[in-house]
Amino acid sequence: MFLPYQQALLVYSLILLPSLATANELSDYALEDLMGISLSSITKMETQLSSSPVTAHVVTQDQINKRGYRYLIDILKNTPGFYIVENSLVEKGGTEIYVRGILSNSKMLVLIDGHRIKPATGEPMSFFSSLPLININQVEISMGTGSSLYGADAMTATINLVTFDGQEIDGVRTKITGGNRDTGEIQFSAGKAFDENISVAISGSFQHTSGEAFEKTYPNEYNNLSEHIDMEENDYSVNFRADIDKLTLSYYRVETKRNSGLGLNPNIYDASGDSYLQISNQLATASYDWDINPFWKMQTQLAYENTYLDPGSKYSFTFPGSDPLVRHVTWNSSSTRFTQNIAYQKAGLHWIGGFEFMHLSSSPKKDIEQPFGEYHSSYENYALYSQLQYDLLDNLTITAGVRLDYDSRYDEQVSPRIGFSWNPLDSLRFFGSWGMAYLSPSPYLIYERFNEEKDGYYKRPNEDLDSEHLMSYEIGSEWQINKNNSVKVAGFFNYAQDLIRQVNRTKLNLPSINDNNDEHKIYGFELSTHNQLFEQFVLDAAYTMTLGRKDAGKYSKTSSKPKLSHVPVNLIHGSILYDLQPWTMRVSGRWFDHVYSHPKNSIYQGEAANGSVVFDANLHYKYKLNQYLFDIDFNVDNIFDEKYHKISTIDNSFIGFADTPQETRRFSMTLGVSF
Repeated sequence: MFLPYQQALLVYSLILLPSLATANELSDYALEDLMGISLSSITKMETQLSSSPVTAHVVTQDQINKRGYRYLIDILKNTPGFYIVENSLVEKGGTEIYVRGILSNSKMLVLIDGHRIKPATGEPMSFFSSLPLININQVEISMGTGSSLYGADAMTATINLVTFDGQEIDGVRTKITGGNRDTGEIQFSAGKAFDENISVAISGSFQHTSGEAFEKTYPNEYNNLSEHIDMEENDYSVNFRADIDKLTLSYYRVETKRNSGLGLNPNIYDASGDSYLQISNQLATASYDWDINPFWKMQTQLAYENTYLDPGSKYSFTFPGSDPLVRHVTWNSSSTRFTQNIAYQKAGLHWIGGFEFMHLSSSPKKDIEQPFGEYHSSYENYALYSQLQYDLLDNLTITAGVRLDYDSRYDEQVSPRIGFSWNPLDSLRFFGSWGMAYLSPSPYLIYERFNEEKDGYYKRPNEDLDSEHLMSYEIGSEWQINKNNSVKVAGFFNYAQDLIRQVNRTKLNLPSINDNNDEHKIYGFELSTHNQLFEQFVLDAAYTMTLGRKDAGKYSKTSSKPKLSHVPVNLIHGSILYDLQPWTMRVSGRWFDHVYSHPKNSIYQGEAANGSVVFDANLHYKYKLNQYLFDIDFNVDNIFDEKYHKISTIDNSFIGFADTPQETRRFSMTLGVSF
């Protein structure tokens, strides 16, 4: 239940000041500067927010520092349209990311300086809580489809982390953090320019936490466990970048290890820590820029990406009356990618085109017995793409693009996108977009198998899986009332087909399989405002309503109610920022209403878990002493220690599993030094 003062604080912030979605994390800027900020993830070229055909967010290093954000997940929790669930299933790396109602761990593209930092063969992204921000110049988030430029998996959103080069860092910066639950972490970055054409930057991070003691904070759910639930987590990352004239070389590695047994029913799952997920991703890139003349430019890119699972990664569970079943997470993947871009740019006309070749491979983990046989998958993808951004009128910009992909396993995929940005008045803008996107099935989903027929519940590969598809629409408007006040509204509709999920066919005396079984029709809108009451005080908030339904067309209509399961219908983000140099205080709130379970869940049967309101706060202090700059942050997550649940994402494949508890109050203190 919500306490009256919690509700009052959130309502107060909403009435006084909600937030502009495109600028929700840009509160430190004057409004007249917001639309001048540029990002490159929408068109692969520098594009101003004022001409974006989609909802976009940019978070700069200055906002990251003042708001106390340390990892990418901190930003996503406070981004409109995102709903975050932690401590979930192993296949999703412990964190579920929903974007406008769609589970997006494998359907959202994450880039570092325009290069993918996620499994290339389509497995879920696991590093949202492990990507540090100390070396990030800005984070770009563009909503909607991006397959017209990037191909597979740019379905619901594209996130681009833009790093600093050595010249921009020009020194050393460190951050040391300590907190409850035995939390300790360190982040560092260093950079040096040897001359105006050569610079080097290096950064890294390490964090450790013992995690939540769920048997104490959620005794009703975990009172049957005789042992401590081991939620220990260790993460580290390292990033190197060298800029030599027009050549950029980079290497990025991130690794995470966490317990993988908590996400489902604690009565049958191993939560001791013996079941864990340890996964690493490394990316090596080289890119060279060619300036043909003032209008024509080319860029050549070569990238190698590898995702590796530790051989012991698994999760295990015991059904009543049966022996323990150990399910091993069984994939490693790698890709080699060559990309050639060519761009033409002059006033009022931006065009980019190119081609891409990828060789991809996936195989079981090494050094582990494969009782049901091994698979090795190797395939190629060829792509051509083109996108034009053209000022049809002084106040009307049109964006149109298309990409053709050919996967050696499947037929060709065509991914178009069109959009517009129209300013009938200097203070009023309308925008809209339509696009199509796809995601080819990963070898992990195709070949997953476990158990034997005698076990009653068993699973077999399905080599007939097809690609998942999404058609996305967005239409919106933003009005800058004056230099300190603005309001924005955007409506969206997502039609997803052939979504892959596990289908339990035990009652048909058939093995369970992964199949293109789901269809989603999701629609809603985001309403947001931004208000700067005076120079130091800013209030922001955004309201998102998400409606729709999920259907499983091949086997049954699994949603008899016109409700969307697993995500809230109503979601509110609110924040208060008080910037009185050298002090900056931020209070953020997230409120969501009931989250409906799947209609065939035998425990909840379509009923709802209670909603909640969660507040976070950060106090930032900055002090300069000679050439040293000190930063101190005091951070509290879940200030009022709100205990809440998220209904398990498992549908009728696993009937009756428990809901997922979320973490309670966390304290931390960070000391940073730059010189």
